[in-house]
Amino acid sequence: MSTRLPLFPLPIVVFPGEAVPLHIFEERYRTMLGRVRQGDADGRPLPFAIAYHWRDNVAVIACTVRLHRVLEEYGDGRLDILTIGDERVQIHEVLDEQPYFEAIVEPFVDEDEVLDATLGERLLALTTKLAELQVGKPVFVSAEGAAPLSFRAALLVDMAPEERQLLLQATSENLRRRILADHIAELVADFAAGSMKPPVVH
Repeated sequence: MSTRLPLFPLPIVVFPGEAVPLHIFEERYRTMLGRVRQGDADGRPLPFAIAYHWRDNVAVIACTVRLHRVLEEYGDGRLDILTIGDERVQIHEVLDEQPYFEAIVEPFVDEDEVLDATLGERLLALTTKLAELQVGKPVFVSAEGAAPLSFRAALLVDMAPEERQLLLQATSENLRRRILADHIAELVADFAAGSMKPPVVH
């Protein structure tokens, strides 16, 4: 079912379950946030979509976020907020009837498949190994969670926005696990060889 939501094009890619701090300073997006804070029919803050924006392009597959907390409000109207990634959506139309952009979206979901447990175990092991190499101690990713394992594991790895976008728009959890596991395996090998030290994203 299609929904009309505020749209915030940014040079970042957000994953479901990701905590995303934002500094809101443009007047149009301060207006947008005012609408978000008014809430939906249930009284909750209205979700809005963050879509990857580069050059003159806006990605068709985006992620909605929900306002989690207002961190600080400044006297000149600027705000620092914390949002949490919610669900993936596909943008069908971008509207400019408001001072800020809006989009007609519908949920973007994975295809039906049997999850490959071996892939999941490999991804968990590699993610733990990479974190241990980087910070000197394991950082465990739970095998269970609200967001798919691939997205939760990806939060521990530094990736370019283009790489994150490829994961976001993949419709197979098994494919995402394979792509991410192969990527992390390369990072682990490079780190072990002493050629690089990729940062853990907090």
